[in-house]
Amino acid sequence: MERNVIAKKTTITGDISSEGDFRIDGILEGTLKTNGRVIIGSGGFVNGNVYALNADIEGKISGKLEVKKTLTVKAAADISGEVIVGKLSIEPGAAFNATCVMRVVPEEDKKQNETNKKGEKQQNKKQQAKAKKPLNKALQLSGAGLQMGLTIYLGFLLGEWLDKVFEKNFLTETITLLSIFLAMYSLIKQANRIND
Repeated sequence: MERNVIAKKTTITGDISSEGDFRIDGILEGTLKTNGRVIIGSGGFVNGNVYALNADIEGKISGKLEVKKTLTVKAAADISGEVIVGKLSIEPGAAFNATCVMRVVPEEDKKQNETNKKGEKQQNKKQQAKAKKPLNKALQLSGAGLQMGLTIYLGFLLGEWLDKVFEKNFLTETITLLSIFLAMYSLIKQANRIND
């Protein structure tokens, strides 16, 4: 894309229309319309309206500034009037005395709509997952009860076997009680995990 320049010590009065980028280091009194980037240098001044795709302002503008995508306002800039932008970046120290309206670029609208649709799909999936959770909780708790009963029964069998091997009569009761405590501990742990 070509770059047009209004050099220092140059004053142009009137309307300018261009497809290329524009750099203004002089003075423009009128309207500038371009599908490219406008750069107003530190010595540049625009008294009028500017319509551009992107803009970097380091100089002074008084009037309407409409930037479809990104407006970057440098620290030395002085803007007064009306500003309409897609995105805005202002460095500390800049003088920004303008009304400002932020608009989304149509392409970004499409991207935003796609993002919203993805968000809605994810939200629907989360809601479906939440709807399934009560069933999952019931299954998990019934599994925990089965596990608890199995742990106690296996503890009882181990205690009987040890009583026979060591010819003692207290191991069945002791190991069964131990397996009950172990099963209760496991049940409490699983219930806390399910509630989380």
